Amino acid sequence: MESLRWFALVPLVALLQASATAQETEDCERITLAQMPVRGTFTAEHHERFYCVSAHRGQHMKITMGKTPDLDLQCNVYFPRSNLSPGASTAAPVPCFDEQLPDDGLYRIRIGQRFGEKKPGRFEFTIELK
Repeated sequence: MESLRWFALVPLVALLQASATAQETEDCERITLAQMPVRGTFTAEHHERFYCVSAHRGQHMKITMGKTPDLDLQCNVYFPRSNLSPGASTAAPVPCFDEQLPDDGLYRIRIGQRFGEKKPGRFEFTIELK
């Protein structure tokens, strides 16, 4: 009887893990390096955007924001198996993220405005993976 309980529990745990992964990525736009540069728009209602890119442990990721004279931007990168990385403000074209990656998986990139601003406007950024 106990083996039957474990048999029923294993699919449930797998389903919960898949559900959590789907929730984490459902609000991000998946991008590839072939899509560079990425262009986005902020509205008064949507003052931050999320993008996801697949990468491997040991690769070096560099994210550089384009010039946006009317917006004060920052980016943050959520690692696949750890917490949010420190955010960096941008002074384009200085990279807002420039690090070696610790894990294989989906990296979630947040592009937002500093100081709680909610200005409409356009932005662009590039990602390099080496």
